[in-house]
Amino acid sequence: MVGIGGSSLGAKALQQAVAPQPPLAGTPRLHFVENIDPYFLQGLLSSLDAGSTAVLCISKSGGTIETVVQYLILRDWLAHQLGGKNAIRHQWVITDPERGWLRSWRNVMACLPWRYRRRSADVIRCSRR
Repeated sequence: MVGIGGSSLGAKALQQAVAPQPPLAGTPRLHFVENIDPYFLQGLLSSLDAGSTAVLCISKSGGTIETVVQYLILRDWLAHQLGGKNAIRHQWVITDPERGWLRSWRNVMACLPWRYRRRSADVIRCSRR
């Protein structure tokens, strides 16, 4: 779960309310990516299996730079591990329904043929046509 402050607070409260203590073996694990520390993110990614990982990015404004950057890193990690088309099935974004960078970016990505979804530079070139 990628988000900072209030964007991750609801998920944390829900996890603490319903998660069994101690955690049961074989149950899904929920990781919170709130810190922009690259060593934390690198350590987390090295411990995960992309095939059984889902990324949920929550940004109320759709423009919180730390959240956006972390989401883009996780998105690229999934694409490298699973291939682009499969990576799309492992990620979701919750954000402002009308504005914000994440909303604009996801709207553009949803309309593009897959060949344009590989790199951010391709998205920028394609969106200017």
